[in-house]
Amino acid sequence: MENHLRTQNQIELIDRGTGTVLAQFPFDQEDKAYKEAEQFEAMGIDIEWRRPSVAETLAIELGKGPEHMANLKAELHAEVESHNELPESCCYQAEGHKPNLKND
Repeated sequence: MENHLRTQNQIELIDRGTGTVLAQFPFDQEDKAYKEAEQFEAMGIDIEWRRPSVAETLAIELGKGPEHMANLKAELHAEVESHNELPESCCYQAEGHKPNLKND
């Protein structure tokens, strides 16, 4: 679920209903992880696919703990959301407003 914090640099298949990590795979086994996810979904399990971001990967490799990871996740979320809220942002979309895309 949302409070799940990564402690490893792996792909995780998570049951959306329970938040349980059903399987973990190294990055180089992405195809195997995808096939496993398909099998879980064929059994009627709603799967969430989680793979750490570049920032998360670095923090994990540096040995940062759960508190640091929670702060990092909150900061990344706030940064992304701020791009949706500022009218001068390339991602801002108010009703009837066209995003400020550089290649218009």
